[in-house]
Amino acid sequence: MKKISSSNYEVVRQLFTEDYPNLPFVHGLIEGVLPGEIFVDNTSNPASCILVSAASYVFTSGISTSKAMRSCVDLLRDKAEMKLVLPELGPHEAKTLGLVPTARRQYSYSNVRPIDLKNTSGYEIRSIASESFFKECIWFDLMDTIFGGAENFLQRGFGCVFWDADSGVIASEAYGIPSKQYVEIGTVTHPAYRGKGLSTMLCNHLIRHVFELGLRPIWSCDESNTASWGVAEKQGMDGKLHYNFYNRAANHK
Repeated sequence: MKKISSSNYEVVRQLFTEDYPNLPFVHGLIEGVLPGEIFVDNTSNPASCILVSAASYVFTSGISTSKAMRSCVDLLRDKAEMKLVLPELGPHEAKTLGLVPTARRQYSYSNVRPIDLKNTSGYEIRSIASESFFKECIWFDLMDTIFGGAENFLQRGFGCVFWDADSGVIASEAYGIPSKQYVEIGTVTHPAYRGKGLSTMLCNHLIRHVFELGLRPIWSCDESNTASWGVAEKQGMDGKLHYNFYNRAANHK
């Protein structure tokens, strides 16, 4: 596989169809919104590629043979943490390569618009508009890594919080990781404020905002994270996709 320059990233877009998971990440990398590297089998007319984000996420297309899969994993050997989407990978090949699957589900809107939920929390909704405020957020480190720095997040990302003015605490956070067409929605709530429906209300605010901008919200999470996909279903999302993240087995050398 050959690494290509950012000026040629668009050549791989056609390898990722509408039913590919995490398209905000995929398109964000291709469009230069998110930092990363792209490797292809052929620089002029690629049939397969590997998109490696600055964070742990890796997305592939056209990696269908055992040899290509082995080469892909070898290419990623220095990546400390890996969340790999390799659609062609089966259970036997995964085990041989020392990879373990994490079952995932993804939601989107296919035939409906977002529902309108009122903010009954009693907390103020604040945008994440400064680096100093961003650094107070629970997911600062994660978003800082995904975007390659606070400046890029503040310029290109979406973020809002529920602010508990009485306690001076960020009660809940909602984020949007964008491309030109899609936005990946993510949320986290302070442990002391969980169980109050804050993520549901705050994410609804963000989802309706990006939808009005003409962007398509995407929600993805682990199958085991019932709280997360419960929030997604309360948004009225009617499209669902199942896939796997692959991680290295702890005892694999």
